[in-house]
Amino acid sequence: MTKAHLLYHADRIALPLRLLQQRFGNEQWDEAADAIIEQLNIIRPNKSIAVAFDVDTSHSNPWFHSMAVTITGATPAELTQLTTWLHQQALLEQ
Repeated sequence: MTKAHLLYHADRIALPLRLLQQRFGNEQWDEAADAIIEQLNIIRPNKSIAVAFDVDTSHSNPWFHSMAVTITGATPAELTQLTTWLHQQALLEQ
């Protein structure tokens, strides 16, 4: 697991909420989800993909709160493109 809590189990990526808030504003999870879906549509034009979002605030330290993005139907290359974009957008740490 990297510092950014990137998980490859079942094509799941955990994005730190603090980074999402810096980019989209306080609790603008829908805006963040829309941006991710838009990017997936660019990566996979005219192809079906299932995306689920879940906010995890169970950790006692807010530093570790995250939005889990679960993607079904993407290839490893497409997931790599998405994670590269997430890094470029400062939504994942190196």
